[in-house]
Amino acid sequence: MMARARAGWVGPVLVGLAWFWGVVAAAAVVLGAVLSVMGPVVRAPVVRAVVGEKAAGEVARVDAPMVTGPVVTGPVVTGPVVTGPVVTGPVVTGPVAVEGPRGGVSREVAFRDAGAPVAGPDPALLEPALGFEGAEVPKIGVGGVRPSVVYAAGRAAGETRPRIAILMADIGPHAQASEEAIRGLPAAVSFAVSPYGVRGALLDMARARGHELFAVVPMEPTQYPNNDPGPQALLTGAAPAVNARNLEWALSRFNGYVGVTGVLNRMHGERFAAAPALYATMLEEVGRRGLIYLDARPGGAAPQSTRLPPFRAVDLVLDAPAVRGEVDERLGQLERVAREGGTAVGLAEGPTPMVIDRIAAWATALPLRGYALVPVSALIVPR
Repeated sequence: MMARARAGWVGPVLVGLAWFWGVVAAAAVVLGAVLSVMGPVVRAPVVRAVVGEKAAGEVARVDAPMVTGPVVTGPVVTGPVVTGPVVTGPVVTGPVAVEGPRGGVSREVAFRDAGAPVAGPDPALLEPALGFEGAEVPKIGVGGVRPSVVYAAGRAAGETRPRIAILMADIGPHAQASEEAIRGLPAAVSFAVSPYGVRGALLDMARARGHELFAVVPMEPTQYPNNDPGPQALLTGAAPAVNARNLEWALSRFNGYVGVTGVLNRMHGERFAAAPALYATMLEEVGRRGLIYLDARPGGAAPQSTRLPPFRAVDLVLDAPAVRGEVDERLGQLERVAREGGTAVGLAEGPTPMVIDRIAAWATALPLRGYALVPVSALIVPR
């Protein structure tokens, strides 16, 4: 009886197993056909980005197929990415890697954390300065990578509060005062470095603490020559070749800066900037090198030109005069400008202990009053 029972169920089991393995074999055949049509897995190149001046830090255009999928957060993956067919879905957001001239990933160009160290000079963004042996000047890199983006200080993305930026001028000539500014001011404060007092160790310290840098181009001020901007200044009465050489000298004094400004020893280059043709020529060269420009004249206007760099003028000078009560009042005015217009830029003409102290104390409570302190580059939008 038991032998007959076993014979009764063995047959159906064998039939079931035969059906199962038949289905598996058919699936393998179908999968092989699909893969032969799709082709082998392809190793994709690193995403290449052309970095423009979209909100001074955002990527303007990605010169590669957009890979989409769920939102990805976390550190940038440096290296080739293995991809298959394009997957559709929500657009990926996050940092973008830029392919450098040697084929490797040179640096991240999207938003960085506020206070993160600023990038040092990149040889791929430099070229020899004509007439100044061993010196270099900025240039736009391969793929359109701009110094104004690579050397910009970090900031938060999607900031909706009124934004305020401050440029601290005259960094360099007075080492102790400059170091106190670097140590005592928030990382979002940007620094203008005098061409007559460049100190490499101070600049390295500033970058390490998250400060972005501006190069100063001396220009003819009001009441010149009583107000003297130095022997390499751009002058309204100088020959064009002399001004071009002096501009290149100023741009070659140090490397790794986001832009240019004209404030020097409380002089703002007013007379030179009031000569439209001369001013436009200087600005066009600044733009050609991938830099931004901050006009140190409150409310200063840009000349007419189609080739100007991203440009903005300061709204207020905070320390003229450098009196405690006046500085506090000007900081309050800066908040009102930002509240009414959404943004404001203040200029501090020199790193005196009192001015450093007042700005630092004011910035501590600024978020509680509903404002965000950001680098100057964040408020200079492309034209």
